[in-house]
Amino acid sequence: MSDWLKVFGEMSLDNLFVIAGLAFLGIGIIGKISGKIDPSPRARAISAMVGICLVLSGIRIHRGHISVPAAAAPSQSASVIPPPIKEVNAQGAPGPSQPAPDDHPSRNQSQALGLSYFSGTWKNSDAHTRGLTTVSVRTAGGSVWVRAWGACHPTDCDWGEVSGTAFAPGVSADPENNAQKVTAVFETSFSNTLMTLSPADGDELEADTQTRFTDNSGRSSYSSTYTFRH
Repeated sequence: MSDWLKVFGEMSLDNLFVIAGLAFLGIGIIGKISGKIDPSPRARAISAMVGICLVLSGIRIHRGHISVPAAAAPSQSASVIPPPIKEVNAQGAPGPSQPAPDDHPSRNQSQALGLSYFSGTWKNSDAHTRGLTTVSVRTAGGSVWVRAWGACHPTDCDWGEVSGTAFAPGVSADPENNAQKVTAVFETSFSNTLMTLSPADGDELEADTQTRFTDNSGRSSYSSTYTFRH
């Protein structure tokens, strides 16, 4: 008897309800059992109803034990979605590849000052130069003429006056009021020199010359740069 009590004591509540319900159903259906149980028809009906209730209660308790842990446990297949990463727009930040603006560009960087800036007589800022010593520019409307002198002894050599060309920043710009550069070509019996005049800092004038020799002497062509002041 003690062994049976131990077995029933270790059973779960749902199993006990089912077993007890089946026992009551057996009494209600079979009726008399081994001459020890002989219920009346009414008692058999009550026993069957009690048995059905116990079996249904045991099944309900059993389902509750299964469904509760399944609902409480997190789904292992669910993926964890990380929060979105905010992007910082650094449009206003300076980049290493963006050069700083030049607040004080030099005048020889495509500044249009007009032919009036070039007009007049200009002296080389280097009093001991062995190249060009003086440049004189004469203008009339959009036309320009250039005269130059080179270092000679006892007096400077006059290269003469030649017609020049004024360059504006665009095809529709007026050279007289928008000239950026002036070029002139000086030719001798042995050389050809292209001179380009452009504004420089400090109200100065910069002259670039490219000279090539035409006398088959074998001398190399060369370039020079001079700075002039009024």
